[in-house]
Amino acid sequence: MEPRGPKQQVRHDALPADHGQLWVRSVRYAVLQRAVTAQVSIVLAKGDENPDDVCGTITAGTRLDKIVLFDVACESGNTVSVSEGSPVPLRRSVLAVSRDDSLTIEARLWDWDQVSSNDEIANGSEAFAAKADTKKTISGASGRVDVSVEWVEL
Repeated sequence: MEPRGPKQQVRHDALPADHGQLWVRSVRYAVLQRAVTAQVSIVLAKGDENPDDVCGTITAGTRLDKIVLFDVACESGNTVSVSEGSPVPLRRSVLAVSRDDSLTIEARLWDWDQVSSNDEIANGSEAFAAKADTKKTISGASGRVDVSVEWVEL
């Protein structure tokens, strides 16, 4: 008998709010068999300035889903100050991944500049097999980030 693959479910709940309105909350989840935990860390290895005003997106994807880890608009007042050698602050850094799958980290990051055009820090993706701890680099025209994934058995 072959193991069943992960099944994705979506649950919608109506929550009471002020003034008789209802808020809707959606929770998406998947049941994974033979899962491991991926601890993701992304460090600014080289930027255009120090610190850099970082903006852009970082996503983590598997066959089942794609999750946004970082999403900051490239506009005044919205960027995140990150020094070289420091981690990029992620919305979430722990993910469940099927042992038979891989985790793809995609980074599209810029150093926001008020006067000139933004400088590309990272533009690309790297895949990580759900096995040994791994560190890879995603580069851009003016910088790079180091992506580390540490795997933990559940």
